[in-house]
Amino acid sequence: MRKLTAVLLLVCLCLAPVARSYAISGQFYDVFTQYYAENVQFINDCENRHLLPLAIASATSGNGDGRMIYQIFGDVLSMVIRTDPTDTIIERCEITLTAPAGMELGNATYNDFAMSAYQCYALQMAMDSHTTPYERFVLVSDTNAALKLSNTYEVQLGVYTMTCRSENGVLTIVFENTTVTPSATPEPDATPAPEGEDVPQEDTDEGAGMG
Repeated sequence: MRKLTAVLLLVCLCLAPVARSYAISGQFYDVFTQYYAENVQFINDCENRHLLPLAIASATSGNGDGRMIYQIFGDVLSMVIRTDPTDTIIERCEITLTAPAGMELGNATYNDFAMSAYQCYALQMAMDSHTTPYERFVLVSDTNAALKLSNTYEVQLGVYTMTCRSENGVLTIVFENTTVTPSATPEPDATPAPEGEDVPQEDTDEGAGMG
């Protein structure tokens, strides 16, 4: 029995470094989706909107490493999230907001864009670790203020480096987990299965600055 115990202990010690190599800290994906829903409701309450969380599709990464890819598809608003090998922690999140052609203040195209801008706010806020939407909205305010002065903005948020660029009508927000060794973003290898609900169409005269 003592020999078997010694062998098991040796196996555990040999496996320990491998387990530690995957241990990272950061935003849990399930917390992200919870915060996203809370943020949408917060925006509805503040702006008298009737938004619903957008559908997020999921697929396994193309590397067979346990990572998952979560995406929102759209010409105006899109998002790609990559999780760690345990499909628990977010390694990378990229959000893109694109001003459509023919957009003018007050027209239908602008009003639709404004709805996507609110969703962009809610997604960005979901990467913030603060527990209330009010506190998380400070990130949006700081980002908008910074982009009025420059087309780029970078800040450290816990273990994430958030980099924003606004150029030629395209706003890109990237969160990189600094506890992860940089690597190429894996592509989905399966047809995503949508989950959640799409945002209903509605008119508005408000939007978001592109910097």
